[in-house]
Amino acid sequence: MTYHEDTSRISKSGLDLINKSPLHYWHRYLNPDRETETTPALEFGSAFHLALTEPEKYAARYAVFNGDRRTNVGKQAYQELLDAGMHVIKQDDADTISKMREAVMRYPRLVEALEHGQHEQTYLWTDSTTGAPCKMRLDTLHNNVVFDWKTTEDASPAAFRYSIRKYRYHVQNAFYLHGLAANDIHIDAFYFVAIEKSAPHGVGIYELPVEAINEGMHAYEANLKTYMQCRTSNKWNGYQPQLIEW
Repeated sequence: MTYHEDTSRISKSGLDLINKSPLHYWHRYLNPDRETETTPALEFGSAFHLALTEPEKYAARYAVFNGDRRTNVGKQAYQELLDAGMHVIKQDDADTISKMREAVMRYPRLVEALEHGQHEQTYLWTDSTTGAPCKMRLDTLHNNVVFDWKTTEDASPAAFRYSIRKYRYHVQNAFYLHGLAANDIHIDAFYFVAIEKSAPHGVGIYELPVEAINEGMHAYEANLKTYMQCRTSNKWNGYQPQLIEW
């Protein structure tokens, strides 16, 4: 069973769905008729993460297809790549990934973390307050510092502040620190590294203040409480059917 197939534990992505509504979590993870949900942005992000942290695996797993799938020759060539277990990406995406990686490698501290850190490690634990079984997959851990790589359209401080709220990065920060502590791993710092997908592929490195992390802790604790209540009752409610006046 892969990390994403394991529905016995909740991850940060699951917390986000619980925060939206338990029904959304059920639909994504517990629905017997569920299908793998992905988007071009998620697929691109996955490819970039692998190219950045484990370039050998990226080269072995991804292949560029430049043919024309409207022709028989193109269809056959494309199918052969799929049959070989390759993930197929466009040349433009491969070029962008390469340039983004080059941008990151201009920073010596990031290079050190990429070359000597641990990547894509999975950690499991049980929340001591709610009893919720939890999981996370850490991007990079080096010398007791977490590096979390984010692809973005805008890595500026103002834009990243907006992303923190939109994508609940403060919740991720707190949840991951909690999981690492439960695994007896001491962390000195947690850095979000934002890399722009468009030229000049600017890079921003951010550390959240204690106040934001504490807020994230309260948020994930509330989400875990809701999650466990739903597991116990097997009731996964959606939005409350009540009139909301704006």
